[in-house]
Amino acid sequence: ASDRLGGVALDVHWHEPPDPNDPLYLDPRVVAYPHVAGSTEEAFGRITDVVIANIERLARGVPLVGDR
Repeated sequence: ASDRLGGVALDVHWHEPPDPNDPLYLDPRVVAYPHVAGSTEEAFGRITDVVIANIERLARGVPLVGDR
């Protein structure tokens, strides 16, 4: 089945840090990064919006909100 793998990018692993000697990570078609795929400019913007909203809500004494 591995001959059918075109490529894969991994961001989350069962064990952190992953074993660099694992055959999966030695395959040149595999790109593995630490858990940072969600660290984008857009994601940080959404986080900032929620933090600001929650600071304002906290000051008014109303329940805080999540990113929805």
